[in-house]
Amino acid sequence: MTDAELWFTRVTLKRDAPDLAPLMGRLFPADGDDGEKLNAAHQLLWTLMPQTLQQAGKPGRQDGGDKAAFLWREAERPNSWYLLGPMPRLDSPFFEVDEPKAYALAVQAGARLSFDLVVNATVNRLVDPAKGRAGRKRCDVVMDALKAEERSGATPGDRAARRQVTAARALSAWLLEQGARNGFSLDGFDLVSYRTVELDRPRTDRRRAASASKAPLMGIGHCRGLLTVTDPVALVAKVATGFGRAKAFGCGLMLLRRVG
Repeated sequence: MTDAELWFTRVTLKRDAPDLAPLMGRLFPADGDDGEKLNAAHQLLWTLMPQTLQQAGKPGRQDGGDKAAFLWREAERPNSWYLLGPMPRLDSPFFEVDEPKAYALAVQAGARLSFDLVVNATVNRLVDPAKGRAGRKRCDVVMDALKAEERSGATPGDRAARRQVTAARALSAWLLEQGARNGFSLDGFDLVSYRTVELDRPRTDRRRAASASKAPLMGIGHCRGLLTVTDPVALVAKVATGFGRAKAFGCGLMLLRRVG
């Protein structure tokens, strides 16, 4: 997608709509976990995409796992989401669609912006040297940092107590590196929250005995702060494609606002 093709909008779920109300319990079960709810939201949001895009399907693993047909994230209003991508359908039976706005991020070097980002930040680690490049794995930066602390003597049992402090340090360092490559310097950082979400585990598996193998975890950090633009072209390009990974789970869309 080019910058000219991007549209930004907010959509709100019609929970009581005749086409949707009978499915709500199945899509968003009361005992469902975060992973299930994020996946259900993504599936519904896909119905807003143009038919040609739906027919083309989602970018596959051959695209490096870092591309997305559109970016999205939860909005402040319940049952609402922000979208950045192609012009969404306005006749959705599932969503109330606010008037889409053409997304044109016009900034100059030196501009100061506040940001709000929900992100799955990862680092590429060599976990099996015997396999060479095939032995590398994408690791969540916070989990990676927690394990590094434990290799240096921290007690694994204290991980919960250390998690938020470690998350703030790891995510701010990651975002600082992102800025160096993508046209901004980091002036302020605040960690709103950090949580882990279970992936790829059927509901029946969650009811198995405690001895069952654990589902893979994905870390999601919500951070806010201030940045200064150093390369407008690079920043605009990165915002358009999104930060980090797990974009199908509502990560990567950076909201920006001018300061002053």
